[in-house]
Amino acid sequence: MKVWLNQQLVPLEQAAVSVLDHGFLYGHGVFETMRTYHGQVFLLHEHMERLRRAAADLRIPFLPSVEEIQDAITVLLKDNRLQDAYVRVTVTRGKGPMGVRGTFGEPTILIFAKELILPALEVYQQGRDLCVLRTVRNSPETGDRVKSLNYLNSLAGIWELDDRGYAEGIMLNDKGAVAEGTVSNLFFAIDGMLATPSLETGILPGVTRAYVIKLSKKLGIPVHEKAFGVGELADFAEGFVTNSLVGIIPIRSIESIRYPLVPGPVTQMLMDAYKGALEGGI
Repeated sequence: MKVWLNQQLVPLEQAAVSVLDHGFLYGHGVFETMRTYHGQVFLLHEHMERLRRAAADLRIPFLPSVEEIQDAITVLLKDNRLQDAYVRVTVTRGKGPMGVRGTFGEPTILIFAKELILPALEVYQQGRDLCVLRTVRNSPETGDRVKSLNYLNSLAGIWELDDRGYAEGIMLNDKGAVAEGTVSNLFFAIDGMLATPSLETGILPGVTRAYVIKLSKKLGIPVHEKAFGVGELADFAEGFVTNSLVGIIPIRSIESIRYPLVPGPVTQMLMDAYKGALEGGI
């Protein structure tokens, strides 16, 4: 297997970055995870736009164009003989001095690809059981939340999930509002209407979240972005999570709350539309 490191294909075993890279020393970096379908990256422009905004927020001069990233991914997929793949683009501030100030070299850009392994078909058909996590979603450090290399908060949530036997859970923010999953955004529906935690709750502005909102509007499904508490989750008839790798997965239950419709009509409509867009390469 090879990776794309600073404009070169490098065998995975030989790929290395400096111990003075500030991504390693201070978590000063951002990343995007995407999926490919038949060799094509889904929503590449949206992912790269979010990456560019995040890099700017963290004062990282991210230089390559979308076309250059696309070309690098194409070469990487071909060399690794991949079609349906998990792709991660990581950008760090690069090599710098010990300490937080000084002169830096060029940013480190790493692109990694591996075979995409999706959840079993039964998960899409029957949904997932979620829990409400005791791990609180931390407040964003840079205004809007960015997908940075400081990933400890999500890792702590995932460790709790593993201890409790769940694949995904719901993180609340420091005010007790429903925020997001450890690696996903949340949606709930009733009476043909969608509700999703607003960006003001401190969630990551998910690329798939935004695309699902766009699809919903095209389908005539009203979407309300707002803050709501755990007690309101029982008021909905259905729910689902979104993630750029797995797409849309229905929610079967949240602890004592069990949704009667899995997938419900709104969820199914969006799953079908999302699948059609993915296969169409939109």
